[in-house]
Amino acid sequence: MAVAALVGGGSPAASAACPNEEFRSGPSADLPDCRAYELVTPPTLNRIFYAGTGNGAGTVKFNYTPVAPSGDGYLWTAFSTGAPGTPSTGASNLLEAERTSNAWIQKFLSPIAQQAEISGPGSADFTHKYVTFEVETARGGSLTGCSCSLSSWVRYPDGSFHAVGEGTLPTETDTDGYENGLIDDPDASAVWMAPNGSHRVFEANVALTLGAPSNNQVYDRTPTGLNLVSILPGEDPPVSDSLFAGSSADGSVVLFKNGGIEIVSEGDLFARIDNTETVKIASRTDGEIIAGGVSADGSRVFFVQQGDISYYDVEAKDVKEVVSSGDAVMSYASPDGSHVYFLSEEQLISGQGTPAAPNLYVWDGTSIKFIGTVTAEDVSHSENNGFAPFVGLGLWATVEPIPVAQNKNFLTASARTTFDGTVFIFESRAKLTDYPNEGHAEIYRYEPESEDLLCVSCSPVEPASSADSNLVFLRNEGALKTLQKSTEIANLSADGSSVVFESKGPLLPADTNGVRDVYQWREGTLSIISTGHASLPAALIGVSSSGSDIFFQTAEQLVPQGQTPGSYAIYDARVNGGLASQQIRSSLECEGEGCLGMPSAAPGLAAPGSSQLHGKGNVKKRCHGRRGKKRHKHHGKRGHARKKSCTSKGRRASK
Repeated sequence: MAVAALVGGGSPAASAACPNEEFRSGPSADLPDCRAYELVTPPTLNRIFYAGTGNGAGTVKFNYTPVAPSGDGYLWTAFSTGAPGTPSTGASNLLEAERTSNAWIQKFLSPIAQQAEISGPGSADFTHKYVTFEVETARGGSLTGCSCSLSSWVRYPDGSFHAVGEGTLPTETDTDGYENGLIDDPDASAVWMAPNGSHRVFEANVALTLGAPSNNQVYDRTPTGLNLVSILPGEDPPVSDSLFAGSSADGSVVLFKNGGIEIVSEGDLFARIDNTETVKIASRTDGEIIAGGVSADGSRVFFVQQGDISYYDVEAKDVKEVVSSGDAVMSYASPDGSHVYFLSEEQLISGQGTPAAPNLYVWDGTSIKFIGTVTAEDVSHSENNGFAPFVGLGLWATVEPIPVAQNKNFLTASARTTFDGTVFIFESRAKLTDYPNEGHAEIYRYEPESEDLLCVSCSPVEPASSADSNLVFLRNEGALKTLQKSTEIANLSADGSSVVFESKGPLLPADTNGVRDVYQWREGTLSIISTGHASLPAALIGVSSSGSDIFFQTAEQLVPQGQTPGSYAIYDARVNGGLASQQIRSSLECEGEGCLGMPSAAPGLAAPGSSQLHGKGNVKKRCHGRRGKKRHKHHGKRGHARKKSCTSKGRRASK
């Protein structure tokens, strides 16, 4: 097994000049990968705001990422205020920060007050072109015609709003509150949207298509029309209620449960394929069925039954076994369906694992491999002194048995994979490498092909761990608001080369504040993304799939045109980033003679110049041929970790 050194890192080597060097001054000077800070939210917004779409609006929440595919957009919510130059309803106002060549501008997405006085944002499709909202109909506005307490809406790309539960059947007495001559369901619940809104799946309690029953059923709105999804095999309409149970990322395969008194635990599992055919995946007579998600292309449908994990091969129309241990718990399924990571207290491989303990395994399509024995707290635990939500490795399909494409409550799953499952990262308090983690949570990176296990959050300079590291720490600390559970954060880059996480521990010498900071591990080098000097904790709130954009909240002013220090704002630590408009420090307002200032003194002799700007010291020769840095007066020592010798290795598991 190849072993690479895990070192501390800062700015790139001197031989790799950054194209954005003009912006890599001040706090940005020591960022890795030619990154520079950019302020995403307005500098004058000193009010409470939420990263992503915030809390609430539960009937229209589903998996979504607040980061636009290109990294040039981020969804955020201003509460009780609007961004300068945008409207405000006095409630939750959803905005998308969009990056131009010279600034981050704010696009208002919520209904204006004339449309809905009180509304709450739900979720968005992957491209952010379609966004769901929940409206309080007791308040005023043109979207509040129904007699229900809450109604559900979708914002289209042209800025118009359409009812989620708009039907297709004409009516002579339009009494549902939507004067469109159709039977509609104001209480419909949005449960999933494919990219570009190509499939908009929702549940409704009203018959919206010809032949549909008048009870809870699943529908799919496409560009060609509205379809009833929950049709039984043979195109028979269901008699009992149906419940959405998941979807492929492209919307071609939609799961639903039907039958039984309690649909969630007792219903049969079905799949509607391309809105033309329904197949039965599993029967409740064989035991409770827990839906485990659908591969991105819809070719495999995973489920757990009686402690065994299986998948339905859509093309072969056959059920195939993943593991039959009788106690298996899904931890993560790769989006392409090729790998399943799971837990079992059985020793599935002779001589490996611990009996009656949570052993972590991977199925790679042909065989099962042992990764390590984790702790019971890794499987399921609570943060914030027992306050929900629960998080852990065992909650992929059990925290709410309605996994959408992957997991409805994404942030509860403390693991991630690449699309093809060949790189897996996860949190664990177990000592899985030779580094003494002292019972603290660490972030581990595993490659099933090589069986290589690495602790990416283990400090290269601290002799032992002193605090937890987490992929995301769900919190609600004053002005630092928690992300909603369905928010997706790409902690692992698409190519598996980088991992972004949070840690309260001082993993590098630059981290001196004793609160949470944001870190990046990339190809064996550990770097700090937030400065490590702020008195208030930083929070990771989004990463682009490439890893080029790392969005985080901080109360530290990181650009001259930043927010008031002490007030939280959203920043992007962007590869080749930096905006000229944010480098000009604004002058204080003044009037009359107060603007004149003090008379200038006579110029003195210039001090000898330096070939290096920003106070950098002389280059010192270090191990591995890397460049050192002097200590900045106000920023402490950043960059490289001290090592006892030039041959020290990374914190890898010994095989």
